[in-house]
Amino acid sequence: MTQLYLAYGSNLHPIRLIERVPSARLIGTTRLDRYQVVFNKQSSDGSSKCNVMYTSDDKHAAYAAVYEMKAREKLVLDAIEGLGEGYDEHELQVLVNGDTLTVFTYISAGVHLIIGLAPYDWYHALVIAGATHHKFPTRYVNALRAVPTQPDMDLERRATHEHLLAKM
Repeated sequence: MTQLYLAYGSNLHPIRLIERVPSARLIGTTRLDRYQVVFNKQSSDGSSKCNVMYTSDDKHAAYAAVYEMKAREKLVLDAIEGLGEGYDEHELQVLVNGDTLTVFTYISAGVHLIIGLAPYDWYHALVIAGATHHKFPTRYVNALRAVPTQPDMDLERRATHEHLLAKM
């Protein structure tokens, strides 16, 4: 049994997601009209993480990747993403390669939204690496690049993620 996962943040890049969910296989990419990816989900590590928000504005669009994964591995991803402790699960209908698919994704719970808290530079770099890997539009990638970051003072966590970025 499999499930379809919509990745829009640090899980965009297949290397990152496969390290977390070994069965993950890219199905394709999609554009979410009237959505925007923002770094406004407060994390317990002192930084912000990505969130995808519906805006109702025709000028907004978010880009994402759809991965198929074994259903049994979803519990692992739920724990890593903090399901129920920052992110809530949402079901969306998306168009991928001409087919309408039902996917699940994680969207920040309202009590975890924060304005003005920057993501760690390594986290931000993971998001950019994924967006670049999938060849999302230059304007979209540049908007992500423009987000201010902060350094991670936890040297072990920073080194772990920089090692992962080097593999990408």
